[in-house]
Amino acid sequence: MLHSFEPSLMKSSQPSSNPVDLASDSPSSTPVITTSDSPSSIPSESLNEEPFCADNENFRFANRNQRNCAWIGKNPTKRCLKQDSTKNNAFVFQFCPQTCNRCDCKNEEWLFKDKAGKDCDWVAKRPTVRCDKAGARENCKGVCGGECRKNTDGWVTTSSNINTKGNCAWFKKRASKRCPKDSESYTKCPNACSGQGVDDATWISSILGNGIAKDCTWFGKKSSIRCPKDETSYYYCPIACPTPVQLSNGQNIFGN
Repeated sequence: MLHSFEPSLMKSSQPSSNPVDLASDSPSSTPVITTSDSPSSIPSESLNEEPFCADNENFRFANRNQRNCAWIGKNPTKRCLKQDSTKNNAFVFQFCPQTCNRCDCKNEEWLFKDKAGKDCDWVAKRPTVRCDKAGARENCKGVCGGECRKNTDGWVTTSSNINTKGNCAWFKKRASKRCPKDSESYTKCPNACSGQGVDDATWISSILGNGIAKDCTWFGKKSSIRCPKDETSYYYCPIACPTPVQLSNGQNIFGN
């Protein structure tokens, strides 16, 4: 839906038969993303107009005309996690959930043109044809949704708010003293310990770090305590970290 930003200049004694829906390009001070069992929604400014998971067509990163969700999609790994200073430092993935794969892939109770039998199971029998039917992609994400909201395999926190003793970054800080204490560090952290190669971001020393990788599984065990300590976990671990949280800027990014 395209929103009009031009108010009417003429007064009328009769209410308009086609009332204008005014929407702001900027979210409210506390934009919300739903992470309940229903499909995720875009920020609250468009919740009533588009209740299914969809990109916000009015979004422009840093208010720059060409930087919409399509632009985000050209480099989602880097751009989805950016924060927009012109929108209360909200994350890009709040406005482009479809592009950033933050949608739940669940089918809704829906019938094509309200015809009995033409539900998501019917779509699934010929998805290449039927996913293009009106309403199919929005309501049959389990069939037509493509990539879906899920925890990111291999991601581990690098936040200084969380004790990461025993990872490669920890070894690198005092390589000459720490690397010799665990011979495996030379294999897993070649850059940290010898200045060459690529470190394994998921490895934690079993000697110095108890072998506990602080990944999405670790966050999910105590999500209410651990997830707020690294705000990026809400992006990388959306299943493990679905709880509402106040960001450091006071903004509530997830709600029920």
